[in-house]
Amino acid sequence: MFKLNKSIDVNMFSKGQGTIEYLVILGVIILIGLVVVGLSTNFLEQTEQINTSTSRIDSSIGITGISITENVLDLDGNGAITITNTDTQPITLTKIVVDGVDNNYNKFLFSGDSATVLLNNLSCTCLAGETSKTCTYTFYFTQNEVTTTKTQILTANCSSSFSTEDTSTTTPTISDSTAPTITLSTPLTGYKQKSVSPSEFVFNVTDDSTITSCTLTIDSTDVNSITAPSGDTSIKYAFAEDINYGWSITCVDSFSNSATSGSRIISIDNNNYEINDCNQLYLMRNNLSGNYLLKENIDCENFDPDGAATTFSPIGDNSTPFTGNLNGNDYNISNLEIDDSATSFIALFGETSSSTINNVGIKNGTIIGNYYVGGIVGRTNNSTTIQNSFFSGTITSTGTAGGIVGQNYGSSTITNSYSTGTILGGNNIGGIIGDNYTNGTITNSYFSGTITSTGNEVGGVAGQNSTGTIINCYNTGNITGIDKTGGVVGDNYYGTITTSYNFGNIDGRNYIGGITGTNSSGTIRNSYSTGTVNGNDRVGGMIGNTGGNLGLSTTGIIENSYSTGNVTAAIATYAGAGIGRSNFRSIMINLFATGEMLNEGSGFIGTNESNGDMNNVWHYNSENTCFGTNNGNDNGCLKANAKSDFYTITQNVFDTNEPQWSFGIDSNWNNICNGTGYPPLIIESINDSSDCVS
Repeated sequence: MFKLNKSIDVNMFSKGQGTIEYLVILGVIILIGLVVVGLSTNFLEQTEQINTSTSRIDSSIGITGISITENVLDLDGNGAITITNTDTQPITLTKIVVDGVDNNYNKFLFSGDSATVLLNNLSCTCLAGETSKTCTYTFYFTQNEVTTTKTQILTANCSSSFSTEDTSTTTPTISDSTAPTITLSTPLTGYKQKSVSPSEFVFNVTDDSTITSCTLTIDSTDVNSITAPSGDTSIKYAFAEDINYGWSITCVDSFSNSATSGSRIISIDNNNYEINDCNQLYLMRNNLSGNYLLKENIDCENFDPDGAATTFSPIGDNSTPFTGNLNGNDYNISNLEIDDSATSFIALFGETSSSTINNVGIKNGTIIGNYYVGGIVGRTNNSTTIQNSFFSGTITSTGTAGGIVGQNYGSSTITNSYSTGTILGGNNIGGIIGDNYTNGTITNSYFSGTITSTGNEVGGVAGQNSTGTIINCYNTGNITGIDKTGGVVGDNYYGTITTSYNFGNIDGRNYIGGITGTNSSGTIRNSYSTGTVNGNDRVGGMIGNTGGNLGLSTTGIIENSYSTGNVTAAIATYAGAGIGRSNFRSIMINLFATGEMLNEGSGFIGTNESNGDMNNVWHYNSENTCFGTNNGNDNGCLKANAKSDFYTITQNVFDTNEPQWSFGIDSNWNNICNGTGYPPLIIESINDSSDCVS
């Protein structure tokens, strides 16, 4: 089996490649009197790790950064390369061309994700006796539906074969005692599949060494296996009868370490239909409890279902919701148009109940409705799940509209999904969800586009987060609303927001913030905003207004968060670079703001009142005061006069020598920018001081 090099710099030959060929070249160069700089003389370190630094291909791939950590070729025209997404946004690797030979992929990578892909039938291949090979690589990526390319000359290690032990001294031997990591993807528990069609069990497997085999187990019986899988892969199996089956995946690596995934249930049911065109998609309304699978890309342009020049209409509504399942199978629905401004519950699905919608993409969609309007679902209910899905296009509504869902209701979940384009409406408008209500959850999702609202509760991820949860989500679009407008959430009402952030510019009137417009008895942790914030009253770089409820003894909490965008406000009393106003038992811990107040306001918070508690709160801007009015508890609200103050001032929350809370103790902050920039959060994944914000 081949062994991948731990790290290969994409711009330099690896250290220790002192073959006889290089010595001959070096001798010729010395004979003609040239001075050679930078060649390594330590040719005896053949068995050491070649290079521990990860090189980043420059950001000219759109806004995308990638690093190549492993690159190997064999003698038979095959290879393997490991790519890490070092950008802040997801990318999809679609193709790698090596010296004119194409290898195609559909590899989706969130920020920080890595994937190893195989290269086959290459013309640039290693010859016997070679330890390295230099080839021209062109990488093709899509990001926000834009395809970009980057061409780079890379040097790969040579391996004699991918099926036998590699004894090359330039490739270090890997010792592995760790079991493989298996992540199940689809089908989800409860998914129904026709017995006449093979079921596909999709999973991801990673390991420190090579995976030799993975086995599908059905009801405690091993039924099918694949050899040498890597990354995202699948096993197919055809069932004989319509019953429920338990299934799991077991994988073994080349060092005999094994692991078994958790178990899921699949229901085999012939009430399962394949969708091949827009008309079949439209006819899903005839069986709202069916299970559907897209078999190809579908174009709904100029679709006329009844010959009366009408557009597509939603599948299901609030009185008869869709209760089945749709697996998009990674195919897209393009040019979907629904135009019914007088009717509510407008989307591909008007309302869903206990449904699963997976791998569904809608491109160039136009959705126009009254209330509960979404790119995919108008309103989710009863634990509906939407995952790995997207919408791009335009949504117009009177109110309660989102790029994916209008209202996320009844413990429903949206995960690994995104929306791009333009959203117009009134109250409760969000990039992913208009109203995340009653224990709704949004994870690993983002919005990139423009939101323009003539109403209140407007946010880049959710307009309102009412008792909902938002985790690992972000917004890059510009947001315009009236009141309660924020970069992540407009109104966080008894909701929770963690590890989420905003890059967009936020404009509104009152209760305007970079993260949330208002935080009413909600909790915000490990989040940040870099966009500008403009408003009239109760305006802040992070939050416009935060507080709890004295009668209910609830608190509004914001902790381990920051903002860097400039703030413009008309009324100074309730305006600050970090928070406009805190009231009714607010708790503010471990925060800082660096944006300037361009008109009126204070260094960090405009007004702190009614038992608001500030602990380790900082501002670094031209304002002399941390707050305008303080009727609460000030346990630490100070001004930093230089970036170095974040790391050196006594009692400073960012002082690495302070035992009460420091980078070495607190797992939320990263100390890598000490001396070069502001303290970043761990979630930002900054591993190089050159990436620090200075």
